[in-house]
Amino acid sequence: MPNEPTEPQWEEIEAYLYAGQKIAAIKLFRQYAQADLKEAKDALDLHDRELRAQFPDRFKKPAGCSVTAGMLFLAAGAVWAAAALL
Repeated sequence: MPNEPTEPQWEEIEAYLYAGQKIAAIKLFRQYAQADLKEAKDALDLHDRELRAQFPDRFKKPAGCSVTAGMLFLAAGAVWAAAALL
């Protein structure tokens, strides 16, 4: 059975979860709790689900296709405008 991380350690682990860096969070949990990989993954899968249910707004939103498409559209517009000035 793994040790329970301290409150400051949990805050550090949760910061990685909120940023979408689950592998880094698992590594840190393993270090603090002296847990094996399966124990750490299972514990953080559960903790991640609980955090997402309680604080959905804290999680980093992935940049989707609409953001990428918008950026490409703006870049294409800038190139077109520059070409029109020539």
